[in-house]
Amino acid sequence: MRNVSAPLHFLPSLAMLTALLAIALAQPVVSQVLPAAKPAIEILEPSTGANILLGTVTRADMQKASYCDWLEGGYHTYTPEADVLRPYAAQLKRTQFTVYMGTWCGDSRRELPRLLRILDELGVPEKNVQIIALQRTPTKQGINGEEQNQHIHHVPAIVALKDGKEIGRITERPVVTLERDLAQIVSGGYYVPFYYVSELIGPYVDQGASALAAALPGIMEKHGDKLRSVYELATYARMLREAKKYDEALLLLTANKQEYDSEPIVYEALANLYIARQENDKAYACLLEGLQKNLTGAEHLRQRLAELTKPAGK
Repeated sequence: MRNVSAPLHFLPSLAMLTALLAIALAQPVVSQVLPAAKPAIEILEPSTGANILLGTVTRADMQKASYCDWLEGGYHTYTPEADVLRPYAAQLKRTQFTVYMGTWCGDSRRELPRLLRILDELGVPEKNVQIIALQRTPTKQGINGEEQNQHIHHVPAIVALKDGKEIGRITERPVVTLERDLAQIVSGGYYVPFYYVSELIGPYVDQGASALAAALPGIMEKHGDKLRSVYELATYARMLREAKKYDEALLLLTANKQEYDSEPIVYEALANLYIARQENDKAYACLLEGLQKNLTGAEHLRQRLAELTKPAGK
């Protein structure tokens, strides 16, 4: 258990790199197979009144004012560290990139223009970059199922591929800078992504609750201190809850509670899962436990508790 977040950046230790290599070798190397690309569509989000793009997006699709402002603005105001990547220009030109993003997402709006500027600067062909715009949902769904089996828990996810096989990804933001992170990936070095623990968990989530239950204790014992914050697993679990993968979500939230039992969001996230499972008595008990700990910032737990029917005997 702990009360502080992991530092924003960290240097991987030899033990950590060894563990990462062992886990990677234990997983089968699978080529990334995406559904056939379909033209992007634009929809109006009723909740925000804003237009968003969905599907496989081209730069031409983003020339409308609602997208062009942040795309062109971010592109032209960014100065790439070209010298960092220039020694790897040949490898970059042989690399394909699939970028899962949201035109509604602030992190995507920041990183996509910078990535395109970097790749243009080094002469990477535009055809090497596929941009897939996802929906604003906890499950980050694509309209054509593009996100399925791709472990997309945060966006943007910049996935680098060689011969159709993933060689690394940058999730939400670089660990150092886009240039230095990309250099580490395309050079074949060990790259530890921003959401390191989530990336380790992802393959086991795909295999189901039994596989995740077997692997998760070891991952948390060795790497739980690398969690970025209480929100890393809470966000991942919310995505699983929305996908009705309740058992997998419960495993993540239970592990999150062991790491961050002084954070109110832990109890609220667990209660939300129990409610989704129609286990209101467990949700009530979970919220009550959080309140009894007198946690800072836990006032909203009392409101949530009042919304639930008190179980008999409580």
